[in-house]
Amino acid sequence: AAGLSGRGGMVSLAVGVGEAERLVEGRAGRVEVAAVNGPLSVVVAGEPEALRELVAECEGVGVRARWVDVDYASHTVQVEVIEEELARSLSQVRPVSSRIPFFSTVDAEWVDTAELDAGYWYRNLRST
Repeated sequence: AAGLSGRGGMVSLAVGVGEAERLVEGRAGRVEVAAVNGPLSVVVAGEPEALRELVAECEGVGVRARWVDVDYASHTVQVEVIEEELARSLSQVRPVSSRIPFFSTVDAEWVDTAELDAGYWYRNLRST
């Protein structure tokens, strides 16, 4: 969505979620934990300048930090600006039940794909 483009960024850190939370805590509102991909793989996202500061801090203490090649900050407060746009864009989509089981990382449980409406996909984009 154009409303997100150019406003943020994302960085992959080779640390656990607890360490990532510690690293971003001084940047509240500017950088958030965006995704937990594994025990030592976390993506943070937020304002570009705050991310540059974080990357420099990580390099200084030997934590691997790699930029993700995007110019937006998924799974952060920045996504809130496109909530209405996303709802409009997806309003005609009618989800149906699937024969293949679907495990939602948003709800942390198995869900009927007929529930995957615009609201679900907004929560998916906004939530960690």
